[in-house]
Amino acid sequence: MALLDRATEDIVIWPLVLLDDGYRGQKPGKAARLPNGAYEPPEGAPVTVKGIPIPASFSGAGWALNQRYQEQGFAEVARMFLYVKYDPSLRFDRWTRVEVRGREWTVVDQPELWIWKRNQFWKATIELRGDV
Repeated sequence: MALLDRATEDIVIWPLVLLDDGYRGQKPGKAARLPNGAYEPPEGAPVTVKGIPIPASFSGAGWALNQRYQEQGFAEVARMFLYVKYDPSLRFDRWTRVEVRGREWTVVDQPELWIWKRNQFWKATIELRGDV
């Protein structure tokens, strides 16, 4: 897709890894960076790709609840659609952490792989982490 070939946003994707929860179980989490620069576990190392984040809005009350307003008067949404060009080495799954524009987001639905003619891309719904 030519549009994704010219994407300008840097997207940092932290692959989903299962970490020890302290109760002999596992929980989804983000890989820890070690002092030598490596990541533990190694398969959780972040991947930087180019992508297109598009704000998602809803009609009615859901739309109003999904927005916060900045001082400039622009709407800042807490939910976005993220489009990333397909890469077979990219592990992209539900609950994956994503950094877009310096903020941390979570993939809330199973990402969809779209295949159209010679173009392949991921579409994921992401929500802002923290106080929404």
